[in-house]
Amino acid sequence: MEAFEVEGLWWPESRESEREAGKLIFDPENGATLTLSGFEGIWPNLDKAKQIFGITYDAIKFTLHDCLKLSTGTVKYSNDAPAMQKEIKYHAEVIYKKAHIAEEPTFESVTLSYDYLDEWVGISGFKSLPTFSLKAGEYIKIEYEILDDILLTSTKLFDVYIQFRHTTPGLNTTVQKEKRIAQQIVLKLVSKKGQHPFKDFREIIEGFMHFLCISIKKPVTPIFVTGLSKNYESEHPYASLVNKGTFKDKIGIHMYYPVLSASTSVKPAQFIDFNFRYKDIKSNTDKICNWFNIYEDLKPVYNLYFSSIYKSDIYYEHIFLSTVQAVELFHRLRRTSTIISKSSFREMKKDILNSIDNPEHKSWLDERFIFSNEPRLKERIEDITNELEPIFIIQNKKHFITKIVETRHYLTHYDKDQKKKASHSIDEMQWLIEQTRMMLEITFLKECGFPNDLLTGIVNNSRIYQRTLKQAEDYL
Repeated sequence: MEAFEVEGLWWPESRESEREAGKLIFDPENGATLTLSGFEGIWPNLDKAKQIFGITYDAIKFTLHDCLKLSTGTVKYSNDAPAMQKEIKYHAEVIYKKAHIAEEPTFESVTLSYDYLDEWVGISGFKSLPTFSLKAGEYIKIEYEILDDILLTSTKLFDVYIQFRHTTPGLNTTVQKEKRIAQQIVLKLVSKKGQHPFKDFREIIEGFMHFLCISIKKPVTPIFVTGLSKNYESEHPYASLVNKGTFKDKIGIHMYYPVLSASTSVKPAQFIDFNFRYKDIKSNTDKICNWFNIYEDLKPVYNLYFSSIYKSDIYYEHIFLSTVQAVELFHRLRRTSTIISKSSFREMKKDILNSIDNPEHKSWLDERFIFSNEPRLKERIEDITNELEPIFIIQNKKHFITKIVETRHYLTHYDKDQKKKASHSIDEMQWLIEQTRMMLEITFLKECGFPNDLLTGIVNNSRIYQRTLKQAEDYL
């Protein structure tokens, strides 16, 4: 999403008489900030507002949703200004551009694009034709085939399509200097029934963003998000010429909200930069639906995992701990979480506590039982690596697991006796992180139902994964 600034008049919903001049600034990482100056009336007492409406000086409508006052004060805008000016600032959770929306908006479809989506899909309507050794009187031909939408997957609420957009060459009335056709690949989410609030679409937008992130191991963010709704329409400019009646166009509502690690300079990706692309999974795209089905249950795991990818400029110790914690939490949520049955554990605990007479000793021991029936980190990692052995094998797995456990224990408890056993070099810790990430990523895909032979092919053909497995030789 691109940053922007606009100036105009702003007012709380249903209070247009309270219009005040102000500037809206949107920054993809920090979100939206509205600054009003010289305000009067209701504004000093308005700490929050469900909607603030605005219209720019070039007549573009804005709706700021879920607004919260940040500050109130006075400021002098320049040394030449005659006096201090009152100023108030609000933060908005979401910006809706091109309409005034009095309640939570609903949409029948949302179209968006992501960083690297074109490269991940890897399909083009352009037909390659040789253009070398051309002579006078010969032609340079450019052919572009209009491509059909591809149904990527279906969720409970939406059909998710890959859509191919293109520009049409214009005609110059004087002399033609260029002809340009450009293709853009977008994702289109279409409601199966009725309209849905944007928050429902946003869950799918975020979920697929993280799916793409696994495929390329880089932060992925939306480039634009636009919704269509029967609630927001405008009369077509040529309506009076069609059957002397009216027909309306749906207004494309542009949405802006803060995203992690938003970048204005994403470098183009090469095919070898991906762990997998659309062509690798196109016969199993129904499994992407499972990704969305388990996304909410595993969201705490994904938050731990993706936080260190989207914020890579943090200390390796933090990245390591959050990645290992993601492994531990995944196993706790999706695998056997007890060593023995809960009923057997309750009986054993009861017998042990009944054998102790001292109440203080009994209370102390009772607290130590709280997590004592759960597998330890070592056992959790062993379970996951054993599941992955049909797909890939970690060399000297025992040493790898021991190194993770000892490093995690040292960084968590800072036990001096553990220090010598833990990993300290940046290179070795980076390898532990990448190997653990690989283990998690393949586990995520396996959990969605992608078959072992497909995952084996992904591992064998991924330059990133092969490099990670090769690095094991340096540290084992």
